[in-house]
Amino acid sequence: MPSESGSLERLGTDLTCFRCGSDAERAFEGYYGHPGDMYETGTAYCLNEEGTYNPDTNHFACDECYIAIGCPSLATGWVAP
Repeated sequence: MPSESGSLERLGTDLTCFRCGSDAERAFEGYYGHPGDMYETGTAYCLNEEGTYNPDTNHFACDECYIAIGCPSLATGWVAP
């Protein structure tokens, strides 16, 4: 199972949506925690699967905000500011 060990300690802050401020637990509710799921928390899901996650800022774009800003994409991948 993928882990989040050390990641948040190194960054020293919670993961949040850059636009609305939702935390990873709320933003990814329903993506984790079910029997057989790979991830037990929204944080673990975000750190391992979320394509918009920016480790430099500890931000991501939740689904609603990503859609609201027009679903940006780049050849190298778009990450939240």
